[in-house]
Amino acid sequence: MKLNEEHTATVKQLVKNEVGFNETYFEVYDHVTTALEAKDSLPDIQKAYSDILEEDFGGHYGIEKLEAFREREFKRSINSKRLNFFVLAIKWPGILITLPLAILIYYCAKHHLFLIPILLTIVSAMVLPMLVITVGNFITGLTNTNKVKSKSVADDAINLMGSFIFKWFWRLSALSAILGGLATILGFKVVLFPLVLVPVMYTATFLFCILNAAAVLKIYYQQIKTRVTVR
Repeated sequence: MKLNEEHTATVKQLVKNEVGFNETYFEVYDHVTTALEAKDSLPDIQKAYSDILEEDFGGHYGIEKLEAFREREFKRSINSKRLNFFVLAIKWPGILITLPLAILIYYCAKHHLFLIPILLTIVSAMVLPMLVITVGNFITGLTNTNKVKSKSVADDAINLMGSFIFKWFWRLSALSAILGGLATILGFKVVLFPLVLVPVMYTATFLFCILNAAAVLKIYYQQIKTRVTVR
């Protein structure tokens, strides 16, 4: 039977109350409405909805498992794309850019040249992905009329990816501050890295931050294009 407006509104509200992510909402809603329309009559639409949810998704617990699985898979996919970007940067022909850049940063760090611009570039590379993603999500959120739930598997995964390096930087900074404080209290000197490794650390940090920022922005751009195409 064809669902009327009251049936449709009821199903929308039931599904909205059930799921946690925007992507799951449309999947469950489409499945439930198709199953309901296949029935001859609907004396109790809420019971019919509950039966379909239990039989086809395993009830509320099944929905939770489905969303947890989708979230893990999407994050794994995002991380795989980011790792692949790093691999391409050290393979031919990407190495033609990465290697000369690494040599240049190492030389500058070893001879104390342009250290402030290098540090500013590192900080910018950490902050830029977060800034672009935040502004981009705000703009697309205003124009996305298909968004029912505030949470999205894609948005959560991309936000986590954008803030990953920034969070770890502050954790390492806090650890360094704690170790420094303990060293001062206990009256001995802690050397985290030998001086000879400082240029290497500069170079590795610079390259990692730059490549990570480029990977995150590229993946985010692909996600934005997908949203526009779908819409």
